[in-house]
Amino acid sequence: MKKSAKTKQIEEQYEVPKKLDYSTVPKAIEEAIKHRPYEIEKDVNLSWDGKQFMIRIPLEISTEMGITKENKGEFKVRFKLVKGSPNSDEITKVTMELMK
Repeated sequence: MKKSAKTKQIEEQYEVPKKLDYSTVPKAIEEAIKHRPYEIEKDVNLSWDGKQFMIRIPLEISTEMGITKENKGEFKVRFKLVKGSPNSDEITKVTMELMK
């Protein structure tokens, strides 16, 4: 059964955005709508300074994590490399985890 244009318009009007910051939504509204986790996904470039590789943490992520230039030493990044078994089709995977 096809939906009418009016029905589609109403559904779109009440659709929850994919990137909704729940920290800014009143509690009563947050409980009334379908809960989706707040996600930020950014691609960043890898830099080389002649001695080491560097990445920049996007501002939106550093703000959410509470990272400032005053407390940057309190955070660490854990790297984990998982290499596939020899003679297998498994790919090498690297994950980074920011910890306080």
